[in-house]
Amino acid sequence: MNRRATAEDVARHAGVSQATVSRAFTPGGSVSIEAREKVQKAAQELGYRPNALARGLTQRRTGLIGLVTGDLSSLYDCHMLSHLGGALRAEQWQTLLMRTARTDETGGALLEAMAYQVDAIIVAAGSVPPAIIQETQTYSTPLVMLGKGETPGVDTICCDNPGAVRLIARHLLAAGHRRIAYIAGNPTAFSEQERSHYFTEALAEAGVPLTASVPGEYTYEGGQAAALALLTAPEPPEAIFCGNDTMALGALDAARHILGLKSAARCGDHRL
Repeated sequence: MNRRATAEDVARHAGVSQATVSRAFTPGGSVSIEAREKVQKAAQELGYRPNALARGLTQRRTGLIGLVTGDLSSLYDCHMLSHLGGALRAEQWQTLLMRTARTDETGGALLEAMAYQVDAIIVAAGSVPPAIIQETQTYSTPLVMLGKGETPGVDTICCDNPGAVRLIARHLLAAGHRRIAYIAGNPTAFSEQERSHYFTEALAEAGVPLTASVPGEYTYEGGQAAALALLTAPEPPEAIFCGNDTMALGALDAARHILGLKSAARCGDHRL
């Protein structure tokens, strides 16, 4: 591979100082029009591009946001991350994606992101050990956690799981359903713990026990397999609540395409 051109090469080629090269590539940098044109011409001839990371380190600001994610097979997560990345780009931030295969790898991915001197970190998967959260605070790295409960010293963003699942429970009960099942996600996830707890609690308050709870692992395949097991049981549920959209899509396709039920939203006596 050919060696990449450096700022020193550009300075030598243009007959200017390295400081002039640096100022020529710095927005608002103090440099004459003639010098800027010479630097840009030399850079083009040498194939030089300024190192944004190196410049950011000297300015103590890299313009990078570390984004720690988990499994990207979820349509919701992909949609959310796409919008998040676009919004950050609109504000002149670049994202450094750190993908984890397991939820227990989140802390390590967060530390790896910090090694790139990111200006902030957004965690959209798994849980972060308290010791690692404390380390981010030691280095004054802002940390935002998505889909998590309140954490001391950390900004968190979470939907209203208790309120949402209570609305779902009331809706199913008002429709007259009494055999109600639940397809669950990862039991260690904060959102799963809230959704399963408050859904079961809302049914119990109405005197209706949860008929069954089957794991779906937050995946399409898991939701499909869980729905098949529930709907082919000797006493199938009248309604199924899924812990996330991906499992719900799997459950709906199981009802429509595998079991041949007529309606996706309302399958005979089964509401999904």
